[in-house]
Amino acid sequence: METVIILGAGQFGRGAARLLNQENMALLAFGDNNPALHQLTESERTEKGFPANVPVLPVDEALSLKPDYIIYRRDGPAAFRPA
Repeated sequence: METVIILGAGQFGRGAARLLNQENMALLAFGDNNPALHQLTESERTEKGFPANVPVLPVDEALSLKPDYIIYRRDGPAAFRPA
C-alpha cells in the first residue's frame, strides 16, 4: 500500500481525503501551519470532518513521515506528486 500526506487541513484537504482510494492509499497525516489544529482531540477532528485516526501535524513533521505521495493545493489546480 502506498502512503500519502495532505498539506492543508482546510476544506480542500478534507475533501481530498474523502476522494482517496483507501484500499490502495494510506493517509498518514495532514500537515498544516495552524497550531490550533494540532491540538484537536480525535472526537474534535471527527466533528470537523477529518478521517478517523489521521492526525493534523505541523508541515515539517508530516513531511518527516516520508510518504510516497504528497497532495497539496497551489495557485490553480491541486497537485499530486511523488514525495
